Amino acid sequence: IAGGLLVLVVVFQALRLFRTRRRTRAGAKRRAPVARRSAEIVEELPDPAGAPRRELRLVVLGGIGVVWDAGGDPEGLLVPFVREQGGVVDPGEVADRYRAASLGQMSSEDFWASVGVSGSVEALDAAYLSRVRMRADVLPFLDRMEQRSMPVACLTNAVLAWSELLRRRFALEGRIEPWVASGGVGARKPSQAMFEALRRMSGVPFGDMLLIDSDPSTLEAARGLGMSTVLLRGTALVPADFGHPVIDGFADLFRIREA
Repeated sequence: IAGGLLVLVVVFQALRLFRTRRRTRAGAKRRAPVARRSAEIVEELPDPAGAPRRELRLVVLGGIGVVWDAGGDPEGLLVPFVREQGGVVDPGEVADRYRAASLGQMSSEDFWASVGVSGSVEALDAAYLSRVRMRADVLPFLDRMEQRSMPVACLTNAVLAWSELLRRRFALEGRIEPWVASGGVGARKPSQAMFEALRRMSGVPFGDMLLIDSDPSTLEAARGLGMSTVLLRGTALVPADFGHPVIDGFADLFRIREA
């Protein structure tokens, strides 16, 4: 067999096969007595083959470290920008105000004022977001997903206005849909409210989604809902017994097999 295969599909199908086989083995053990008491009226256990079929219908990307370069993501660039503009120097205070803004509790204009930065909100937003960089492998990945008619969504903790500006700047509107930002939901990953918003906006069941994220706690929450998961590794060390598949870039999702 020759050609390119998506590792993400292989992972998804392998997880489905593993779960099905585990249910089959467990069911076979429970049904063993039925064969010995065939004349009795017994309750039949559900056939694992009749379980809802899982298929990969949506690939979901995290924001920071997945769509946005880990060295130039919005949150990481915020503290130095605020300091350069003569604002608050305490990173903890900036982080607290950012969190409130990313929950939709204040606008970007209110955020700049709360950290002591004055000026036109449009100019401040543009100057700050001009420093954000998208991962170099995102667009090639989207191209390959489009070739396979595989929809791609985003689930990100972000100030809604900034998220929308970045989508337009990098021409991601229409290529990544839905784009679920915490500022529009009023909750942050890994809360279930974010995942429910994703399910509602996409119309895809959790069992048919694959999440690629850089945050282990988000992956754990996703797996608890039935999603397949992959960690996009950043600079942090990953334990040897880490419970999710790990990649270093989108290229790792593709494997070339030759006959």
